Amino acid sequence: MQTMLRRERRRSSEAGMSLIELMIAGVVLVVGFAGVMVLMMQAVASNGRNNKDTTAASLAQMVLERIQTLPEGSTTTTTVTDCASNIWTIDSAKGGASAPGHVIDFSAAKVTNYNMQYVVCDATGQQTTYDLRWNIAAATTHTNYVVIGARPLGAASGNLRFFALPVNLRVVVGQ
Repeated sequence: MQTMLRRERRRSSEAGMSLIELMIAGVVLVVGFAGVMVLMMQAVASNGRNNKDTTAASLAQMVLERIQTLPEGSTTTTTVTDCASNIWTIDSAKGGASAPGHVIDFSAAKVTNYNMQYVVCDATGQQTTYDLRWNIAAATTHTNYVVIGARPLGAASGNLRFFALPVNLRVVVGQ
């Protein structure tokens, strides 16, 4: 009879988890989920920044292609229209935005026909404005050195949520 009582006591003392063990397990789960949520939020924000960088590079490429379509050495201009129905003139003559060290200086004054505030609309109707500037300099007799910079318009503000380095394309155009 005593052996049966001992067996029964052992079973009852090992029958479940204590409240402290459950609380510790709950804290571990909460900390783990909080870490995963922070990583997910950072991934979504990084994806948005990368999308804006890709769009800036695509717009700079568009301006470069427009400049390349114009006759060499001419002062002819071409135009592009953004999704807000703004018409922008692209000049291919030598000159343009300040580009010390072959990088567009966005703090310098804008030069007419060498900059635009291009508006891009996404599928949801949200608009993002990009600041594009370019400089064309003579490289040799028949070639020009073209520097095009692009960035989202709010990228230079003190708000780090929108911070983005400008995209700069540097290309030699001509024969």
